[in-house]
Amino acid sequence: MSPIDNFLELLSGKQLQWFQQQSKTRQAAIAAQWVGGGRTPEDIVEGNGGPAPEGGRDALPDLQ
Repeated sequence: MSPIDNFLELLSGKQLQWFQQQSKTRQAAIAAQWVGGGRTPEDIVEGNGGPAPEGGRDALPDLQ
């Protein structure tokens, strides 16, 4: 699988739609930010002008 395919598997909803509307070159550049970057795909999409994750940060469980 390519880095883009791996990235796509982790997105959903509006973020997935937004990502798929980008050019293949832009998709590759965005997915490359994930490799070793320490950020989630959702944060990377939002940081590149895409929509926020559905449910927002409040939907994420607290890890202790």
